[in-house]
Amino acid sequence: MEFFEFLRIPQVIMQFFRGGMSGGGISLDELYILLGVAGGVYLISLVLGGLALYNMAERAGIKHAWLGFIPFAHTYFAGRVAGEAPFFGRKMKRAGLYAMIAEFVYCAFEVLSLVTSILLSSAAYYETNYIDGNPVLVLNPENVPSALLGLQNASVWFSVLGMVANLLMIVFFCAVYNALYRKYSPRNPFLMTVFSVIFPVRAFFTFAVRENEPVDYGDYMQKRLEQMMRQTGVFTDGANAPQKEDPFTDFASQNRPSAPASPFAEFEDPPAANGENAPQENSPDGNSDE
Repeated sequence: MEFFEFLRIPQVIMQFFRGGMSGGGISLDELYILLGVAGGVYLISLVLGGLALYNMAERAGIKHAWLGFIPFAHTYFAGRVAGEAPFFGRKMKRAGLYAMIAEFVYCAFEVLSLVTSILLSSAAYYETNYIDGNPVLVLNPENVPSALLGLQNASVWFSVLGMVANLLMIVFFCAVYNALYRKYSPRNPFLMTVFSVIFPVRAFFTFAVRENEPVDYGDYMQKRLEQMMRQTGVFTDGANAPQKEDPFTDFASQNRPSAPASPFAEFEDPPAANGENAPQENSPDGNSDE
């Protein structure tokens, strides 16, 4: 889900400018502001992506196009619009469903980690320690309720399982959006897929290609290949292709070595033109063939 990507990007930027990735966290108030901004941007992307899928589905005659406006169902419906997705040399029919399940599991662990961070953000759970003369807030387990402490210990597993779910989500997202862009933007589906998976721009890319006519990617590539062959003078149909002259034909004929002269040339009769003066062959009985 793009929501957590919209939330994570400003967090990383703020932490970087506050002392690197390992320090300079954000306050709870700042987190709430980022949550609101991420939610607003995600809502815009969901509407744009839903409109794009709705347009594509209406033109393709696919029912229940309203699913494109619902979180998680949007991913499933994108797989329906894309059709069969190439997956390691095979065709996957339910890539959108698998991507939706992986996305749901990933978001569940992200929500658990986020809720754990908010619940453990109370100043009463921390104490001030001095490291090299600098005050540092450190979580004191004695001040944390046992339920929250267990949740805090489980947050490590939340992060690990979330990373696994995120990896699976990326794999299935690549299959879904690669099939979608092959169908509606066959000129550069690879780059669009990479950017859509790495950055939260899937809805914007889908919205940009919503008016394109769907094509069969295999036929499109075959036509492109034939066009390139025609431009370079190479034809796939040898029967109808004009024969190209060998550029070395003249050179070969001019430099072909002549036959060596016979040492008995002066004793031989000159060849008669058109066979008029050619000697007649005699039959074994001494008469001519005539």
